[in-house]
Amino acid sequence: KDSTFEDVDALCVFLEAHYGRRDAPQVTAAHVEAPHVVTDVFVYPVKSCRGVSVKRWPVLADGRLRGDREFAVVGPDGAPLAARRHPRLALLEPSLDETTLVLRRRDTGAALR
Repeated sequence: KDSTFEDVDALCVFLEAHYGRRDAPQVTAAHVEAPHVVTDVFVYPVKSCRGVSVKRWPVLADGRLRGDREFAVVGPDGAPLAARRHPRLALLEPSLDETTLVLRRRDTGAALR
């Protein structure tokens, strides 16, 4: 079950009643701003590599973007490499269609299919 604003209000009342923080701001449904608008969507087919800007993209039933972080560059031990330890992964620019993933080095243009 997803939480509702009423659930949040009930939680705030509970916390105030049991923990006595009367100086904490109350959060209610009235404090919610207008709906947000998504202006840019990026899909990251390969974990830690550059993202791909898309105008439209399928969303799976569980809320994930199709193809997002489904691939990874792995080390000799089979563990995924992380960009914070291997920043050059950010040079790899993926492109993805229904059957092929291509990694292109942004600095040289060399491609790996």
